Amino acid sequence: MSNQHNILLVEDDAEISEMLKNYLTAENYHVVCSFDRKEAWTWLRGR
Repeated sequence: MSNQHNILLVEDDAEISEMLKNYLTAENYHVVCSFDRKEAWTWLRGR
């Protein structure tokens, strides 16, 4: 079993999103990026 936690990162600025994703991934989180709330909601509903 993985000790990795999941994070759904919703950020419309690509540079900030990438920076946060890199940081969180280095801290052993699994990060899924979304650029708006509709995309995030669609991803959550599909899980």
